[in-house]
Amino acid sequence: MFLLKRKGISCKFLFSEYCILLFRADRNLHFSNSFCKRSFKNGLGRAGQKDLIFRPVPCNEKPAAAQAENLEAYRVAVVTESPRMVMHWRGQTVADLSRAFLDTNGAVKHASIRVEAGKKQTESACAPCTLRDMAGSLKSASRRGLTERFDSTVGSFSLLMPFGGKTQRSPSQAMAALLPVLPGEKTAQGSVMAWGCDPDALSADPYTGAHSAVYTSVAKIVAAGADYHKAYLTLQEFFEKLRNEPVRWGKPFAALLGALDAQLELGAAAIGGKDSMSGTFLDHDVPPTLISFAVAPVLASEIVTTDFKKAGHGVYLFSGETAEEQKSAWERFTVLARAGKAASAWAVENGLAEAVMKMSLGNEVGFAAASTALDWYRPMPGAIVAELTEEIPDAVCIGITTAEKTITIGNDEASISELLALNDSVLESVYPTKTQDAGTVVRFTCETEKRAAPAVKVARPKALIPVFPGTNCEYDTHRALLEAGADAEQFIIRNHFETESGIGIQGILPAGDVTIVKCGGECLDEYYLGTGTLTENTNYINMCRTQVRIKMNAPAEYFLRNPLGNHHIMLHGNYELMLDEFLQSNGCKRIE
Repeated sequence: MFLLKRKGISCKFLFSEYCILLFRADRNLHFSNSFCKRSFKNGLGRAGQKDLIFRPVPCNEKPAAAQAENLEAYRVAVVTESPRMVMHWRGQTVADLSRAFLDTNGAVKHASIRVEAGKKQTESACAPCTLRDMAGSLKSASRRGLTERFDSTVGSFSLLMPFGGKTQRSPSQAMAALLPVLPGEKTAQGSVMAWGCDPDALSADPYTGAHSAVYTSVAKIVAAGADYHKAYLTLQEFFEKLRNEPVRWGKPFAALLGALDAQLELGAAAIGGKDSMSGTFLDHDVPPTLISFAVAPVLASEIVTTDFKKAGHGVYLFSGETAEEQKSAWERFTVLARAGKAASAWAVENGLAEAVMKMSLGNEVGFAAASTALDWYRPMPGAIVAELTEEIPDAVCIGITTAEKTITIGNDEASISELLALNDSVLESVYPTKTQDAGTVVRFTCETEKRAAPAVKVARPKALIPVFPGTNCEYDTHRALLEAGADAEQFIIRNHFETESGIGIQGILPAGDVTIVKCGGECLDEYYLGTGTLTENTNYINMCRTQVRIKMNAPAEYFLRNPLGNHHIMLHGNYELMLDEFLQSNGCKRIE
């Protein structure tokens, strides 16, 4: 079993966690201490590759492919027939446990749990009841300043930008990207992922909050174009320190039970997750937290964005009071979306009013409500608001898009620009989107009357892409150059061979005649002189980085029998007569 890691990459986990990961994957393992001694600092990985990869290989197989890609490879375990997990450290056996014992998960443990009755989510005095209140609330506030702290443009496979529309102000509720393929290949297959979590709901009732988190995460990927039947989940939990208090134990118990019920209702399995019960500092506790992440496959042509597209379109609500009704509503929306009838969609989180406002921002398309009987400010986990290009008679129409840049819900009306300003101002002091000092922009101009043309015309230019440790996007660059008509090639800059640190310079030498010369002997009065042809530059992983293959003009027994030393000088061209005359005239003896 080898551990593969990109040189310069972070390994956040301790070795004990690697043991757990490996042992869960394989039944019988012997661990050595070849990896235990190492620690790693933070770094960046190569785009399109995982930082850590575990795979079982025969013990005698050397990870040549890893070295060719400048990946570190360590043999950390061997799969054996014996049903025992054995660990060695500095020549001693530090653990030797049977699989039967490990299957018991250790000693039996018990904890008392008390699940208190859930409370209704409290409505504060400042809970929104108008468009302006909603736009200026913390729950609906724009996160653009926070989002723009991260570079969302790295990589060319993204299908959704963080904000959509011509003004790029309608936030996307999901990430979507094509599956990575090698340069020269194409794919339309992608994946979509979204999250769901309402801290207020979880604090009021962990069961209901976690249940709603699962529905919200799945609703977001459905609104983005995915089929909920193909969804998988992963859950992230964070709770206060449990101690020996039944009420504290009851919070993660209720939350996990709520999430499990939602999974069973939707038929969506959780394939992994992370939990922590250490969210306590002195007398401060984190709120009960369960974040649901949903992921599903999707084609690029099936993606639906969140921004209203055009005035005159009906806006419909797809929701249900029960799990079966909600799933039926999702299925109906998916059918309409796959038929190209869904121009945009939004999974409702903090109310219908927030949904239509966020959808209006991207293209400054207005909205007029068709009914005031709905509660426009009530959270609706699982519900989807969709802009449809055709009228659907038996669906719930909540309004229509308008050319006027205003949002109207009954007697409540506000312009999109006013709502946008309120929405941006909430977190501007925390995550600013504007610089405090505009400064002075210096303009540079350059004028020329005649543009020089290259003397050599090349129909297809060559491009070399150096791949240094820690860099990324070389595959995207390679693909772009190929599509532009260039003859592109990646060149991996590898570490120094002998020390496995720093950078090993690898020269590419021209083919042709070469002369090999070496002076040696006790009095430096002996020399070897030979000629040959450099036929190719080789790239073996277990040698110094600059390598060439030379076809000698004379037999090469000298190098195998008794060479004057390891290092020889190679000269481009045939200088045998000149060097031989010079060395003979100085009393040196030629070694054959």
